[in-house]
Amino acid sequence: MEFVLWSARVVHVLSAIVWIGGLIYANAILNPVLEHERITRQRWMQFVNRRMMGYVWFTVWPLLLTGTLLMLLHASFRWGEYGTTFNRLLALKQALFLLMLFFSWQTKKVFERMNEPSDTEETFEGWRLASLKLLKRTIFTGILALLAAEGMRSF
Repeated sequence: MEFVLWSARVVHVLSAIVWIGGLIYANAILNPVLEHERITRQRWMQFVNRRMMGYVWFTVWPLLLTGTLLMLLHASFRWGEYGTTFNRLLALKQALFLLMLFFSWQTKKVFERMNEPSDTEETFEGWRLASLKLLKRTIFTGILALLAAEGMRSF
């Protein structure tokens, strides 16, 4: 049983690192370089965005499965009880995870709109700026989820 818990924790943490770390990389390094070089509308950049979203969705399933397993096997977990700090933080973490999924789904839709042929540069730029806002929201929500998870460790 210890090996199952250890394996689930490792996969859970690695999936979170790939998801949030990839988004931080895109926000802090990739997008500023592309803006500086004025190559945001290049075709290859659309391929990079599509590939990045593939990694995001690839990490969702291990996070969901391992998170569920870790939740069910934790001694403090009780169905429908939110009287303990652990269960409140768990509920917060789950809500933040769902919010991150929603923001990622919206980002995927924005990237699809960016790939459509558009007449004007303003249309493309509007969608690009929307994707950057969604990216920052997802990162902020992910950091809050990490803080909730860290709070859960002490209970």
